[in-house]
Amino acid sequence: MSILGVAVCLLAVLTLLNLFVLLGVVRRLRATSHGPADAHAGLPDIGSAVPHFSESTVDGGTVTDGDLRDGPALLLFLSPGCEPCRETAGRLERQAEPLPVRLIAFVLGRRDEPAAEDMLRSLAGAGTAALIDERGSVTTAFGVSAYPTAVMVDAGLVAATSFDYTDLLPAREALAR
Repeated sequence: MSILGVAVCLLAVLTLLNLFVLLGVVRRLRATSHGPADAHAGLPDIGSAVPHFSESTVDGGTVTDGDLRDGPALLLFLSPGCEPCRETAGRLERQAEPLPVRLIAFVLGRRDEPAAEDMLRSLAGAGTAALIDERGSVTTAFGVSAYPTAVMVDAGLVAATSFDYTDLLPAREALAR
């Protein structure tokens, strides 16, 4: 066999090998891709009862699941290391009018973290704020795995969830009906 024949055979084998690898990658991507049905993955189920939790607020109070049984409230879970979270805190700080619903912001961090303290200060005028850790009772109760996370609750039930709190404000109108 000539050198040209060997080269053609080698290229044919490599092309088939490449095709099989490509098909395997496409198959894997289809199996792991997140479609529209997974848009709320990692968020609490709508209609589920607010789980039991208790957290200390920065003003010395306590917020518990019992506080969420008597009316609508917007729960925001933020992390100072997350750019969308910092943008959310900045929007709330600059907002001229108060939100049409009670706001409770849970900020992931420690007292000795300047970024967490800055975020708490920026949220002070918008509503109640609490400093939490990753394994805190409220984080565990709601299964928060991504930041920012927004949860609208009413009468002790999860009414709506999103990764952007502004998506939930129209949901407040539906709660009034």
